[in-house]
Amino acid sequence: MSFTTGGRRGEQRLLIVGGGIAGLTLGRALRQAGLSFDLIERAPQPAGGAGIMLGWNAVRLLAALGLERPLLELGQRFEQARIVDPQGRALQTVSLPQVHPQAYGLGLFRPDLHRALAAGLPVEWGVGLQAVQVEPGGVRVQLSSGEARVYAAVIGADGLHSRVRQQGFGAAEPVYSGYTCWRFVMESPLALAPTEWWGAGRRMGLVATGQNRVYGYATLNAPAGKYGPSSGRAALLRRLFADFALPLSLPETDAELIHHDLYELRRHHWVRGPLALVGDAAHAMTPNLGQGAGQGVEDAAVLARALQRYGVGARAFRVYAQLRRGRVAALARTSRAVGQVGQWEHPLLVTLRNASLASTPQWALEAQLRGQLLGPGTPRPAC
Repeated sequence: MSFTTGGRRGEQRLLIVGGGIAGLTLGRALRQAGLSFDLIERAPQPAGGAGIMLGWNAVRLLAALGLERPLLELGQRFEQARIVDPQGRALQTVSLPQVHPQAYGLGLFRPDLHRALAAGLPVEWGVGLQAVQVEPGGVRVQLSSGEARVYAAVIGADGLHSRVRQQGFGAAEPVYSGYTCWRFVMESPLALAPTEWWGAGRRMGLVATGQNRVYGYATLNAPAGKYGPSSGRAALLRRLFADFALPLSLPETDAELIHHDLYELRRHHWVRGPLALVGDAAHAMTPNLGQGAGQGVEDAAVLARALQRYGVGARAFRVYAQLRRGRVAALARTSRAVGQVGQWEHPLLVTLRNASLASTPQWALEAQLRGQLLGPGTPRPAC
């Protein structure tokens, strides 16, 4: 089976649906590979948001796309990560250079990352996907502009509630994690490496993102939908974490906070005929490993290489899915488990958890991190 129908400006043209991290990274990788594509994004401009952390696995792939220097200028480099208890007592510290001598991570203001990825790409902002239909020889799409186009293949990078997945793969309902999350960015000169304060049923994380900013996130066990866009969110957050020994004050106003219940996809979808998925559209996972965006970057690198090597067709899509399926499933399971343990509430369980974290040998921590950043199935930068 092959997909031979051309897009609107030539044969073998691809459509990327979604201008988030995975979609923009894929666009840059396809351009580097010399492949033709269109990229649409329903938002009128690059996404906003709070902050983000990128591990070494993602950083080195983005460096291979020419983005290392711009991202270092925009963000904050870090070489360690810590878990502490609510009073700030160390439970675990892991060093990235112990995993690989060149390894480091980046804390970034999310809009800065989106703009850096989008720079120079032919993104059609404000254009969304209305419908996708597989036809003999190609894929017909209906756009929000009213235009119909035909492509050789369509790649959905349109997030947790992906329309490409919903229409092309059938239902895959997101599953609630059991905890909700507030995110924020504050002005601060603190050059904080990623640090998480683990309490009972609640956690707080902080990381510097460069340019005198710190990104923060807080989780709390709660039924889905309990905390909506009501007023008083900032006061609630300060009250919930009043007993945490944090190095800065929490936001004073509701406008400084972004709130989301945290969902994941338990069933991952990869390819179906001339349709493929990348990033959260394929495998939205909980954020407990800081690997959600990183796995989207990895998806983009692997898919672009497969398409460059095998052409736009079933073989490239099949290779892509085979290379990604196992690694992503393992990371999603680990992230889910870390979140469950991190959100334990019972005092006895919290005491046992903290003792276990503190007694874990350093070599075991480094081995775990090595698996996340360099384990089997991790794509290497192209030579």
